[in-house]
Amino acid sequence: MAVYSSSKVSLREDPNGWMRVKKLPEVLKIVLLGDSGVGKTSLGYQFAEGTALKKPQLTVGFDYWRKDVLIEDTPVKLEIWDTAGTEEYRKSMIPQYYRNVDGVLMVFDLTNEKSFQSLEFWMQELKRYRGMENLVVVLVGNKKDKVEEVKITEAMVSRFNMNYHIMDYFETSSQKEEYYEQTRNAFMAIANKMFELRMDMTVSLARSIITLEDEWVMVSAPDIPRRRSIKSCCKL
Repeated sequence: MAVYSSSKVSLREDPNGWMRVKKLPEVLKIVLLGDSGVGKTSLGYQFAEGTALKKPQLTVGFDYWRKDVLIEDTPVKLEIWDTAGTEEYRKSMIPQYYRNVDGVLMVFDLTNEKSFQSLEFWMQELKRYRGMENLVVVLVGNKKDKVEEVKITEAMVSRFNMNYHIMDYFETSSQKEEYYEQTRNAFMAIANKMFELRMDMTVSLARSIITLEDEWVMVSAPDIPRRRSIKSCCKL
């Protein structure tokens, strides 16, 4: 039973009587990484707009979308960032691009072995500029519809995922309407995991701090007080 709620914080009582504090994330940031031409822009557009991008062009600078989704009955805004895969644009965009990133969709072209080999470069860049702590990484193989041209095997993908502890892997085609669900599944998989991590971090913080209105109340972990204790401790 909720004992307090606002647009930012929800306090609930566990069956054992302890308080749980849930701070609702307003925005989760996803970036798309991968070589130029693998279909990052088309993937972002397909998920955000619900349809295929008819005339995709190489990204100059960066593209950006915002998508409202519902996760565990909580409204969440996803910020989706896509930058050019060419080095000249990456250098100028790196600081802004990696700032406050919650999740990464690492994209390669199933028909282009070089784009798959480049994933190691992108992982190293990610580690250098963002670090891997509290970061969710999902791998996406694009252009699945070109069945006869596919060069990347399941064994190759499995080795990469194992080496870099990738959370999940999806195959899709951003240029085909019938693959929309696969694209959506990839984005929602990363969104759900990002949300879970954010909630875990918030609950962990709440073991020592509870936010009510704009007042901060310190409590000793793990003895988070019950509802009646909160009322008494927070009265001014």
